[in-house]
Amino acid sequence: MPIHTVSRVLLAAGFTATALSAASQAGFAGGGHGPVVISRNISVSYDPVYDNGATPLSKVACSGGSNGLMAKGYTDFASIPTFPYIGSADIVEGYNSTRCGECWELKYEAPTVKDVIYLIVVDAAEKGWTISTPAMNDLTYGEGEELGRVNAVARLMPQSYCGM
Repeated sequence: MPIHTVSRVLLAAGFTATALSAASQAGFAGGGHGPVVISRNISVSYDPVYDNGATPLSKVACSGGSNGLMAKGYTDFASIPTFPYIGSADIVEGYNSTRCGECWELKYEAPTVKDVIYLIVVDAAEKGWTISTPAMNDLTYGEGEELGRVNAVARLMPQSYCGM
C-alpha cells in the first residue's frame, strides 16, 4: 500500500501528523512491518469507578486471560503501579485484549495549561477514554471535574514509564 494511502487511513483514524512522519521514516509502506502507533487524538472524560484502589481487577475487561493484569500478579486497582492513573480506552476490544496493561502518555493543552500524565489501560471503553477523577484533575491542572471532557493526545509508551 503506498504511504499516501496509509496516511489518509491513519489521519481518518485520528493519528497525528507526527505519527505519519514517524511511520514514513520507519519505512512503513505496508511491507509487513505492521502499523507504527506513535500518537493519536482522543477524547478524555473521568469516572469515579476508577478512583477506588480496593476495586478488584475482576470488575474490568483487563482482568483475566493470558493478556490480563491478574496473570501479571496484579489483584486490584491499588496494586497497579500508576494508580490512580488508570482507566478505560476504546482501543481495548474487551476481555483479554492484547492492549490490556499498555502504558500511555496523555497530553492535554489549553491556552494556559499544558500537562502530561502516564497511565495504564485496565478496561474497555465504547468511545474515547475514561480515567480516574484524580488522573483527570492532574491532567487538567485541577479543572477535570469542571470541564468533564477534554481533547488530548495519547502516545503509547514503554512499560517502564508506568513502573511495569
